[in-house]
Amino acid sequence: MLKQQQRSSASSPFVSRTSANAAASGIAGASAAHPEVTYPALAPYPSLLSFYPVAPAHCLTIREFESAALDRLRVLRALETAHIRFGGANQEANINRFLQPIIEANLPFTRNARIRHVGVDKVVQERRKDQVGHWILKLAFSRGGSDSDEARWWIRQETRLFSYRWIIEELSERDRFIKSLDWSILNISPVPPKDKDAVREPLKQTYNLTDEDVDRLSFYTVPFTQLLDLVGRRSVYIQAGLAYVSDRDHLHLLLTAYKQLLTAQVDLACKALPQLDEDDRILPILSSLAKQHVSKAYSPSVTGDQITHTQVDTLAHNGTFPPCMVNIHNQLRRDGHLKHMGRLTYGLFLKGTGLPLQEALLFWQKAFTKINEDQFQKQYAYNVRYNYGLEGKRMDYSPYSCMKLITGSGQNADHGCPFKYFPPDQLRQLVSTYSAGGEAVMTEVVRMAREGHYQVACGRLLEGTKGAVHQLAKERFDSEKNKADDPAQGESERWEGAVEHPNQWADMMRGTKSRRVNRDRTAPTNESGRAVDVDEELEDEMDIDR
Repeated sequence: MLKQQQRSSASSPFVSRTSANAAASGIAGASAAHPEVTYPALAPYPSLLSFYPVAPAHCLTIREFESAALDRLRVLRALETAHIRFGGANQEANINRFLQPIIEANLPFTRNARIRHVGVDKVVQERRKDQVGHWILKLAFSRGGSDSDEARWWIRQETRLFSYRWIIEELSERDRFIKSLDWSILNISPVPPKDKDAVREPLKQTYNLTDEDVDRLSFYTVPFTQLLDLVGRRSVYIQAGLAYVSDRDHLHLLLTAYKQLLTAQVDLACKALPQLDEDDRILPILSSLAKQHVSKAYSPSVTGDQITHTQVDTLAHNGTFPPCMVNIHNQLRRDGHLKHMGRLTYGLFLKGTGLPLQEALLFWQKAFTKINEDQFQKQYAYNVRYNYGLEGKRMDYSPYSCMKLITGSGQNADHGCPFKYFPPDQLRQLVSTYSAGGEAVMTEVVRMAREGHYQVACGRLLEGTKGAVHQLAKERFDSEKNKADDPAQGESERWEGAVEHPNQWADMMRGTKSRRVNRDRTAPTNESGRAVDVDEELEDEMDIDR
């Protein structure tokens, strides 16, 4: 697939300095040529910084294909979370501290200055994975073209990742990367020294420079529409529609060019996607990645911890259950009944928390206070056994993820995500029951939910409830990282600042280790071998609302 995409890119305006198409269109791009490097093995990847001008031509297994994309996607989601969570004077330090363990676990990278310490082979593998993951996600998020919400989200996070790497890179490596670019096709023009005099005074006033500074610095002109962030802050000089930027602001110029490059490449990839329509191995993975989240299927905790029906009330009221499940539990106790989606959502959650079938039957029978035992056996026992794979198709259904509760059909304030569906006052009342760090945390959680960052808001509440939960989770699950010889262990769990699954909350509060596997790898198939949507089939077959 990657070789095929490379052939499609061969005629793009991003692979040659002399491309006529690039010069005509003015689209931002970068040369495929790279500066000379000390290590020949690094010739394809001479720098940590890259505009990814050409798709890599590598042979990958399906597992490598999926793993490279998922690992990069986790880093991009963590970048989004970090920029939502942290601001103020210490933003850069807080973001770096938050991202460092996540990057090390999923997308490690080594600066050229440290190659001698870690070895060339390791660096080559890191950068190969970086290139492959970038291009796979480019395909995944290009299905709707550059104007789609998915593509805009991906482009925004990729530019943030470039900015993060630029900040931590050595100055010499920054200069080397800049010299490798062809400014003539970046829609950016250097200001000749003889032309500085015409704008000398405005430059001095705008940037608080001396005459010596103006002579020493290099200036570039770029259409002001490409630097709207600087224009909005009134921190750039504009004349005749062109913004004058010094080489001290290289990052702004590079991010503008990179964003335009990614936008154009996404549109090219969108045109190439129909060539993959017949590949039923890759398309399901790309479709899953484009949902902007890493879907996880949870099974009961691998430590063997189970709960009884008598413990459910305690766990629901001591902070062990997330707000979405506490909301459903409270309705169940108040009304003595739940509608179909509420039963399905809460039943699968309790199953994932470690409630065995016989205990589940006892719990639901006692919870439905408006019917007798005989009515329960006739009307509801079948559905409980169905959840556990003992009726119907006998499939092992997984608990619903956060994204299912946020975006799934039929979700509402009764059994969906309260951070999305609750009004601020009702959400504040629910959050207050967790005693999570006082008024400051409560206000922050409600603000994040109001801004649409539902999972980050839930994660902030979890941190306030548990304290330094991210550090506890890191210590708890780091030991799992080295158990690659046991496929059942799955991937190491790491706290990334946003709750992605209701059972993730419960497991972290209880101190248990849940198996975490990607749904694409475990999705059931029908007779033709095509993956089926378990959630939709389960809802359709059991949708009897009594």
